[in-house]
Amino acid sequence: MSGPIQTIPRGLLGWLQLKAGGSNPRDLSDTVAGTIDLTQLYLYGVVQDEQSLFGAAPTTNAIATGGQGIQAFNIAAANVVVPNGQTWWIHQWTCGGNIATAADSISFSLAISNQQGTRPIAVSRAYFDTINARARRPEIGTDRPGFLMLPGDKFLVWIHDVLSAGGITLSMGLRATVMPL
Repeated sequence: MSGPIQTIPRGLLGWLQLKAGGSNPRDLSDTVAGTIDLTQLYLYGVVQDEQSLFGAAPTTNAIATGGQGIQAFNIAAANVVVPNGQTWWIHQWTCGGNIATAADSISFSLAISNQQGTRPIAVSRAYFDTINARARRPEIGTDRPGFLMLPGDKFLVWIHDVLSAGGITLSMGLRATVMPL
């Protein structure tokens, strides 16, 4: 007579052949007990927006034709940065502005730089729009589902090209969780 049908073991207990008679051995129960990662639930439970983080929506200075390069988001002429002693988990970061003049155009992307002043890192694809017969709001958001920003990191917009009769001001939207260090 042949032995029992052999099946591929499922999971650690199966490989160790420790689940006999429907009960797990007591000495491994703490080691192999299932866990649930609550990190995302915590992060979303304490999320804040730009109003609660900064007191207002940060904006850039008016960007005129030829104003290519890095522009910082500001509140009362001060650059918006992650404060010392904090790390921020960025859930969502958006940037947009109103363009009302026909033939105005802008191309931009979101970027961050650290307190050492190294080259900024783009965190979104480039957005490009030219206004034709009607006004509209160009808007872009980060490509990443979530990322950390460290103390001293700056919120920036990288202007690739702009053509504007009256200048374009961009504003920032943000959803972040503050994690004290």
